[in-house]
Amino acid sequence: GELAVTDDAGDYRIGNVGYGRFLAAVDASHLPSPAHRVEARKGERIRIDLQVGPPGLPARGLVTDTMGQPIEGALVQLGPDAFEDAAPFRTYPPVRLRTDAEGRFTGGVFHPGQEITVWAGGSGWSPVELAVSGREVTSGDWAIQLPRSCVIEGKVRMVDGSEPGHTHLMVEMADLASNKPDWLRKETVSDPDGSWRMEDAP
Repeated sequence: GELAVTDDAGDYRIGNVGYGRFLAAVDASHLPSPAHRVEARKGERIRIDLQVGPPGLPARGLVTDTMGQPIEGALVQLGPDAFEDAAPFRTYPPVRLRTDAEGRFTGGVFHPGQEITVWAGGSGWSPVELAVSGREVTSGDWAIQLPRSCVIEGKVRMVDGSEPGHTHLMVEMADLASNKPDWLRKETVSDPDGSWRMEDAP
């Protein structure tokens, strides 16, 4: 998306924002502003004033496996479900963070009174989604546990029961009940005899 930085008076200017996109203001120590839907047409110039929320605290936490060992490089998303087509930002943009070598993450700005949707996952780990209070998210004393992902294998057969031969067929896994992005989908290609194996399946 397009980014702009405000001047000393708080004014900003941003271009190349298409119709139907969402605009929000983010500050390092305050909650983001509610997202504003842009309804300007091509060539039109409009003014949109944004107001950031009250002061907040950064999210701090730990991602581990089920044995309590830290997981490096896990992705943690905190905030509204930005993958829903109908409402990209319900109230404010989501925050996406990566865990460090000790499995810890920190970032974003949240209020203790908020209810926050948290999604966490990573390569080799099954993702989890949970609702957490802002007080817990900003305490630094909470941890997310990720179970190991599984391995799925099988064979593909044609409609007459024969092997596909040299045709490499695509086998894809996706959460059809949600609108998660493509990087949460899993796919593999079968061997000529129809055998396939999918590692890192959620």
